[in-house]
Amino acid sequence: MSEAVKFGRARGELILVGFAEGMSLQARQQVLGRFPQFQSVEGEIAVDSGIITVVRLAPGSECSDVEKLLTRLVKESSISFANPFFESNSTDPEAPITGLSNEILVFIEEGSLDKLEQLVAQTNTKIVASYSDEIHVLSVDKNSSGSILNITTLLNQQAFVLGAEPNLVYSFPATATSGGEINFQTTKTRRK
Repeated sequence: MSEAVKFGRARGELILVGFAEGMSLQARQQVLGRFPQFQSVEGEIAVDSGIITVVRLAPGSECSDVEKLLTRLVKESSISFANPFFESNSTDPEAPITGLSNEILVFIEEGSLDKLEQLVAQTNTKIVASYSDEIHVLSVDKNSSGSILNITTLLNQQAFVLGAEPNLVYSFPATATSGGEINFQTTKTRRK
């Protein structure tokens, strides 16, 4: 049996939010602006399931503030998910911080796509991309039967699943070589 997937405490300065498809940046900012923790939109990341908005929170926001905000955000009809970035154990100032997207990379045994499709229906997730008969990307949202970490754990407990992992988002700090820009990458883009 596979261990539960855990990442630790949420960071207080950034979160990842998925909005309804086609929402303008202005509309997303209006929704976020109703929450006192919102400071700005830091950027956007294109993934197979759509656009993820990186949100900077007000200075002084802590883990408990993030948890409350994430709970409130997913109650908004225009928001499909809201996930944290996590505290880093690294002392390297150029080490990336890690956040949760809404996607899971799933590697399955040959000939077991029907089993994956059954599990997708049971968990109310979606297959948003397939790279072969054995490699798929699932999306998890607020209507799924569990969080991205719960569903990743469930997938890893299935005999036909060779491995499942969240498509993590890495935020690399602004440096002179990046032109002062924060760089965002995902697990998939780092593997290429």
